[in-house]
Amino acid sequence: SDVYQITATKIDLNGKELVLDADADTSITADTDDQIDIKIGGTDVAVFSSSGFLGLGATSPTSRIEISGDTFTKSTIRLERTNNGENNDAGLQFKSAAGANSGYGMGGIWFKNSLDDNAYALIRARTDDSTGTSGRLDFITSQSAVSNSTDPSMRIDSSGNVLVGKTSTGDYVAGFEVQPAGAVVLYRSSGVAGLFGRTDNGEILRFNVNSATVGKIGTESGGKLQINSDANNNLMFAVNGSNYVGVDTVRLYPENDNNYDLGLSGSRFDDIFATNGTIQTSD
Repeated sequence: SDVYQITATKIDLNGKELVLDADADTSITADTDDQIDIKIGGTDVAVFSSSGFLGLGATSPTSRIEISGDTFTKSTIRLERTNNGENNDAGLQFKSAAGANSGYGMGGIWFKNSLDDNAYALIRARTDDSTGTSGRLDFITSQSAVSNSTDPSMRIDSSGNVLVGKTSTGDYVAGFEVQPAGAVVLYRSSGVAGLFGRTDNGEILRFNVNSATVGKIGTESGGKLQINSDANNNLMFAVNGSNYVGVDTVRLYPENDNNYDLGLSGSRFDDIFATNGTIQTSD
């Protein structure tokens, strides 16, 4: 026969089910050593394992909290904060013992496939200097399983630099870099470093000083590349920071008088086409 004990300090059900409702489909059971099962409406909804793990929909949890379900709502965590305000966010907090070390983990989100239980993507926060008082975010993706040692595909460092295909800043390091001050660094070891285009003719690049447009590069019909200086600004060709040749709406001219040659002794032009029958000089 079943033996139950009720004392001043405990109720001992001897591993039997504690039924909580009239139709006996909601209960608490400890029928497995050191494990508690909670059933609601005839369905197991929670398990506390002997390791102190909580399973919600998972009957054998292997993590501190494990959620399993066959629908979106059964497998989703939702956090809602009911009072509003500029800084009133619902949130998740990650805290680690990273200490005064650089590159130590402070929290991560692993994306696994149940096919083989491997992670193929990871978002991780790490310390970004030896004081442990700055942080960076690493975004890791791969065509094979990823781990803590996998190099990130993209990094946002503690200075706000966005690094793609590289893990440190530098003008001559292969990869793509966007700096918080607005500079873009694009460098690669082979192939095309940058590709800019559009599906029709028109402006491809625009150059501004403050809000004023000073020039554009684009295409026009016939497959022509157009380099355009806007707002009556002359188009200047410079070497080593000094202007040498300019173009405006009516002329092509040297920047300095009586200073430059047209062609070289061994690299001469052939024909000159002009509307005047003779070419005049000022001397």
